Amino acid sequence: MNAKIFAALKVAEKAKDACPLFLIGNPGTGKTATVNMFAKVRGYEVVIVRGNSESYDSILGYPTTPDNLSEGNLATIRLRPDWFQSILDNEAQGKKSLLFLDEITTAPDLVQAALLHLVIERMVGREKLPDSTLIVSAGNYASNLSNSMIMLAPLMNRFCIYNVVPKLKDLDTFLCRYEGSIAGKRVDYVNETLQKMMKDIDAQEKSYSPEVLDKIGEYIERRVKLVTKQLGETDKKEFDPKVTELGNLYSDLENDEPLPGIITYRSLNYLVEITKAFYVCFGKAGITSDVYKEMVYGLVGLSLSRETNGERKGELKKSYVTKDYVDQMVDVVNDIEKMSNSKLPEYEAFFAECISKGKSFDVPTMNAMINKINELAGDREMANIARPIDPSMIQQIGDRLVKSSDKFVKYKVDTNPNSDSFSCPITPEQFAGDVAHWNIISTLMTEYSKLINEPSRGYDEDTKTYLRDTATKLRRAAFKLKTIQKILTKSHPDLAEATVQIKSFTNS
Repeated sequence: MNAKIFAALKVAEKAKDACPLFLIGNPGTGKTATVNMFAKVRGYEVVIVRGNSESYDSILGYPTTPDNLSEGNLATIRLRPDWFQSILDNEAQGKKSLLFLDEITTAPDLVQAALLHLVIERMVGREKLPDSTLIVSAGNYASNLSNSMIMLAPLMNRFCIYNVVPKLKDLDTFLCRYEGSIAGKRVDYVNETLQKMMKDIDAQEKSYSPEVLDKIGEYIERRVKLVTKQLGETDKKEFDPKVTELGNLYSDLENDEPLPGIITYRSLNYLVEITKAFYVCFGKAGITSDVYKEMVYGLVGLSLSRETNGERKGELKKSYVTKDYVDQMVDVVNDIEKMSNSKLPEYEAFFAECISKGKSFDVPTMNAMINKINELAGDREMANIARPIDPSMIQQIGDRLVKSSDKFVKYKVDTNPNSDSFSCPITPEQFAGDVAHWNIISTLMTEYSKLINEPSRGYDEDTKTYLRDTATKLRRAAFKLKTIQKILTKSHPDLAEATVQIKSFTNS
């Protein structure tokens, strides 16, 4: 569990507080302890503001009259709160601060309003929080609190919610203080285990130029926009930005349901930044991870609209849409990977040139394609590239393979090959050449199918269905050649299957 929270905190850190992290869970699940351990491993000085023991003024500063008050200077000023002065002192000493807003779910409404201002503006009075300050918050589920304690929806919507839900296997993390003592090798969990964990997490981060980062951001932004429009434009109407009924979402959870984030235009922007940071920190594998899915759930997991039909027309409708966004983000990352891959254009240009030669493939072209597909399959630089051959290109290749086999299908055999009377449309010499030609088609189809059906390549079911349809068409040619082989074998035993083999393609 610590590894997952550390990964989430690392992403929040990378996003430069574009969207602070809010850890929510039952009491005693290690939220505060984990934040303190992360701060120690990461070199932050922890400054704590506890929502249940603060006032509006202790957060944003105490209004007071300046010493030089005069008739021309009637404005009040705000004295710095102690916690803010601590952060400024840290900054002056070259230390970065982690501002931990703890127990915010038990803070009174007025204090939550002050926290909302602090988190949004990163301002205390007229002074700004240092850029190096990382804001993290924590709180408990409504079911753990009294009925009078309700988290304000605007404050909740200002964070990326991360539900801390320990599993039984996490018991080893909670009970490890004395681990190794019996053997005389007590483990220093923070300075050894967690330090190594953080190094492993950091090692996955990649460096990109500002220009490439902007391109990555645009790819993600476009896709977030597309998904959201689809949610709002479908017959189901799962997202309606006009819905303002947010008040009770924090306290309305049932059956131990994790707290979701609500889709708003703000949280959609946060999703762009978090996805971009997640990709930079962990690459494509990160976008398919459970941690990323949990962060998406905590940002835009819940979509609000109104019922449009039936007896419930006009009532609030809740739709859980995490999968809609995650699936599209996985897909867009595939496009990003292609953008930054230097080898992909070479392969794309090769297959495009093969397609441009005509409506069918000759033998030299097919041999070259077989070699190129095998090269691609073994190319380490292409190992993480999804859909390395574009689906539209796959269809064109399949069409040309079918066209290349058409002449075999068109051969007319006048009678049953098992009868004594038969008519064969080609000579034994032609047949031998046709089999050699067909075997190249079959080999190409086999290698082509292996690539497309490899799960890591990410081809969708539509592409695989097209591939199966192509295989069915090609098998007609193989069947016709095998029929002719049976006919010719009667007068030319040397053409029997034992000596002249008609290849069948596999994995299709």
